[in-house]
Amino acid sequence: MDLLIHHSPNTICHASVLHLLLVEVYEELQALGKSPTIAFGSLLGAVRNGSMIPFTEDADIAYSGELRSNGGLPGALLAKGLPHTEPEELNPSSSVMASPSAARPLAEVVLYAEFDLTKGSTLRASYPSSFAHYSPEFFADVMLPEGVHNREEDFTVFFLNRQSASLPPNQAEPLDDPLRSFMHCVSVVRTTHDAAARRGAKVTAVALCSTHKSCFALKDVLNLAVLKMVGASTEDESNTVLRELYEAVNAVDVSGFRGLSDMERRLLKRTISSTGRAAANRQDAETLQQALFFRTQAQWGEFSVPLQFKLCSTEDQHDDGTLTQLLRTFGDQTMTLYNAVLTGARVLLLGYNRPAGEVCNAVLATSSLVCPPLFGLVHRQFPYANLTDLGFLSTPGYIAGVTNPMFKTKREWWDVLCDLSTGEVLVSSPVEKDDYDASDRSFVLEVLDGVATGYDEEWVRCMFEEYTRKNVVDIALGEANYLSPDTQAKRSALNNKRITKWARTDNYKQFMDSREKTGVDLKRHIRSLQGDMVVLDDSLVEKIYADFAALLLSELELQEFLSFLPVLRGGLQTIAQGIFHPSISVKYNTVVLLKRLEQFPSTASSMQRLNAFLLMSYQRIHDLVKPDTRS
Repeated sequence: MDLLIHHSPNTICHASVLHLLLVEVYEELQALGKSPTIAFGSLLGAVRNGSMIPFTEDADIAYSGELRSNGGLPGALLAKGLPHTEPEELNPSSSVMASPSAARPLAEVVLYAEFDLTKGSTLRASYPSSFAHYSPEFFADVMLPEGVHNREEDFTVFFLNRQSASLPPNQAEPLDDPLRSFMHCVSVVRTTHDAAARRGAKVTAVALCSTHKSCFALKDVLNLAVLKMVGASTEDESNTVLRELYEAVNAVDVSGFRGLSDMERRLLKRTISSTGRAAANRQDAETLQQALFFRTQAQWGEFSVPLQFKLCSTEDQHDDGTLTQLLRTFGDQTMTLYNAVLTGARVLLLGYNRPAGEVCNAVLATSSLVCPPLFGLVHRQFPYANLTDLGFLSTPGYIAGVTNPMFKTKREWWDVLCDLSTGEVLVSSPVEKDDYDASDRSFVLEVLDGVATGYDEEWVRCMFEEYTRKNVVDIALGEANYLSPDTQAKRSALNNKRITKWARTDNYKQFMDSREKTGVDLKRHIRSLQGDMVVLDDSLVEKIYADFAALLLSELELQEFLSFLPVLRGGLQTIAQGIFHPSISVKYNTVVLLKRLEQFPSTASSMQRLNAFLLMSYQRIHDLVKPDTRS
């Protein structure tokens, strides 16, 4: 439907106006009993139910069903002064919005395996199809981890078709066989003690394979499937459980869930500061916490399973793999693991007599050490590996999780081994003391202090992201111009060795190939005004603020600008201090920029976090010069 003034071919509508219109649609759909839902969408700065909501949320309308021209909605909207048109090329009974996830189901394949005393680990069935290019033995071995008979339940994580994960993002996936796309897989296994079973126990596992990383949030649904599978007494009943699992998962309403862009992710997390999730007040913190997840549920017969999917993680970050737990396990030795992951060393995480799921989570957490700002580590990760398949050893820079202590004795197989049971971090050969050791230790002790104080996982991830950007990425790209020449030279010398090692990896090449080539580098301008700064020449400062005023015009551009101003690095305060610069040009352009930020609902909230003295100075100068903020 076109809810705008459709008589003009050049209609312009701000996002906030469109959202106000969508609120009217939402209310009328409710009145008609159509059950619309508030969904995350592509626009920021939303209005919901007549009131402003934070820029971290959105209020696009998701509705799946029929809306006919004579169904009541058009008349109701017209009565509110909202004319609309039905596009001629659309059938009047077509649905308003199709689910964005409809192209690929949440579950591609579900699998059932069990331990057979005569055959060992055995894959019993797969639905709706099987993987022709993987052997049944492979799935059985990764679904049923070693030592599972010693615990009631466990889980494993594994990936399929890794070669697809290492392809450039713009290279199309193979279309001849969708099962050859990169897949995330999770298996839940349960040991059931049964006097009627041989040796008094039955070991059962159910796995789900998906192209969606969010499938890891479905472990509770898989737990339910395992319980049903244990109760199945015939092959037909087992197949029915698999079919019902497949249907229940793919019936989950994820129409409002999508991955965030890099800019949206930065906006969502920009209020996380060096003092924890300390936004301006508790309400901001609670709003951010709520906005981090998309919540829905899975319905399986009479069972309703609540689900939540994290929104701000990148493709390399996993909800269950937490840096907080890594730090608690390895302490300051975590930086040895950090450098091993960065420089492409072969890494083993050993969890002897520990649940396989704990080992898998530790492996998944390693990518968050350096991603973001880096990306593309998932094809190196083997969350659960065992002696029956040592193929992972041929992967350069592999990061694998194992439970068998024999791996510890094979020092030629690994460069760094992290023992989850003892907290030890071992290296296969002696290493010389590196120049960056002192810097690493100072950093990790600060993070450990934060964890001990109660700062959460998002804060820890932000700290590692900033550390990697500052000490690796900015130096490697020559973007540390915000430092004085002496400080820049010192930091380059300290980090030169690990940057040289990183430059030899495929990850470095992938990162360099992905860099955007732009004209005026506003991000570089921002970094020039942020911490550790050299005293900038007045002419350079004038150019920086002139570029801000000339190039930051639209709401989207201002959102992008704010996304590079996390509270961790001073927030908008760093830029707003231009009001106190001796240059009239800098003062004027600062006021222009701040005035533009005030004009849009999604960016105005950033002004509220400026200190009172800055706001008073801004208002005084604004009233004097009355700047023209038009483009």
